[in-house]
Amino acid sequence: MLTFARALGLSEPDLQAYEPIPGAHAYTDYMAWLALYGSAAEGAAAYLVNFPAWGQTCGRLSRPLQTHYDLREPDVAFFELFASPAAGFEEQALAVIEHGLEHGVDPRPVRRAARLLQSYELLFWDTLHAASVGS
Repeated sequence: MLTFARALGLSEPDLQAYEPIPGAHAYTDYMAWLALYGSAAEGAAAYLVNFPAWGQTCGRLSRPLQTHYDLREPDVAFFELFASPAAGFEEQALAVIEHGLEHGVDPRPVRRAARLLQSYELLFWDTLHAASVGS
C-alpha cells in the first residue's frame, strides 16, 4: 500500500500522522477477530461470500485510477491482486466449510460471519464516502 500512497503524493510521515476513522477499520478488525476466535469454517464462509464483492470493487477502482488519475499498474498492484479470485479458492473454501460442519461447527456462526463481513465491508465504503464528502 505504500506504493499506492506514494502515487497519491503521500509520504510515510503523512501516513503516520493519519488518524484512523473507526468505520474504515471495522472490516479489518473483524477479520482479525475471526482469525483469533472464529472457526476455520466461519472464516472460509465469510471470505467465500465477501471476496467476490471485494474483488469486483478492487477491479472497478483499478481501471479509473489508471485512466483518469494517470496511475501506473505498479501503483494499483494492491487492487489488481484482489480483482480476480485466486484459482481454486471457492472449492477450497467450500471444503473447509463442509469439513467444519461435518465435525460439529454450529452453522449459525458460519452464516453470521459471512453476513457480518459483508456488513463491515459496506460500512468501510460508506465511511470512506462520508469522509470524502465531508460528512
